[in-house]
Amino acid sequence: MNRESYEQLIRDAKAEATETMGHHPSPERIDHALDVMARRIAAATRDYHLQGLMSADEAAHQLGVEESAVRYTLIRRNRTGALGRKVGKNTWVIDIDELPLLAEDRRRKHG
Repeated sequence: MNRESYEQLIRDAKAEATETMGHHPSPERIDHALDVMARRIAAATRDYHLQGLMSADEAAHQLGVEESAVRYTLIRRNRTGALGRKVGKNTWVIDIDELPLLAEDRRRKHG
């Protein structure tokens, strides 16, 4: 799932909730519509972020640098919770949406 399809799922969920509620909805109808919308958005968000994860090796390949350089940057930036996540003992992953931040950080340091 790409960003555009994710955002379309969010728009569709909102539109469906609005349609379900109608013009003068009861509190129960509002509650139901919002509950369905929240579940759809939560599932789409989970799927989008899980499908967008890449390993440090994949990120390094995308950026044309060594994996060790990416891993070092992720370790350093992760201390503040700014970039990447550690999974298990030595595996680092990054969300595809964070790749531009990683590239910018690498350029700033080595540019």
